[in-house]
Amino acid sequence: MTYYSYNLTAGAVSETVNLNHFGANFRNMFPNIGDAFDLLSVTHLRCPSGSAQEEDITNLIDGQLNQKLTEFLEWTVERGTTFTLSIPVGDKLATQSEMTDFVRAIYAKLGPDGHLLKTIEVSNEYWGFQEAWEYGRDAALATEYLANAYSTYNAEVRSIGSHLPKYLRMRSSCNQSLWRLICCAKIDLRSLVGKACCGLRLADCARSIADERKLQERALHSP
Repeated sequence: MTYYSYNLTAGAVSETVNLNHFGANFRNMFPNIGDAFDLLSVTHLRCPSGSAQEEDITNLIDGQLNQKLTEFLEWTVERGTTFTLSIPVGDKLATQSEMTDFVRAIYAKLGPDGHLLKTIEVSNEYWGFQEAWEYGRDAALATEYLANAYSTYNAEVRSIGSHLPKYLRMRSSCNQSLWRLICCAKIDLRSLVGKACCGLRLADCARSIADERKLQERALHSP
């Protein structure tokens, strides 16, 4: 059996993965939730946690964001906390016009604090409801719709300023969404922020990377 060992330095930050990639899932509002996040030194949030498909935040109700998302946005503005939004794909993938309306609604609620939205995650754990090729197709459409939506929105408010968050899509074959991204990108695992690493997942990723490289080498040397 092959073993992999990595020396991780807590607090070390690389150019590839840094503290901004980590945060906490936001599930529901409850009393003193801000105090709980402060106690854990949370500086970035992911909404609606791992429930992109169930929450379906791009679906506007009478042209308005749902109540849960509205409360979350108001709360993050009050606290000045940066965040990531997770949007659905599959049968809940927004159309181009719906995505444009969604982007407008988000920034109408955020107002001058639109910079707090740093990333839009295109669904999560897609393997529970569709094949990889289906997710690839939907993710490509979602990012295209988002790019067009932001282009339209930024043109409309060019006198105020422009916004363009990053888009995060799931890739490769590790157990968790973040690790899927790491494996596919072949990020040096030693560059990960030590306190955010889980030994078991690191080992899984290392094996995935090693196996993928072996397959690539075989393909290159095949007649």
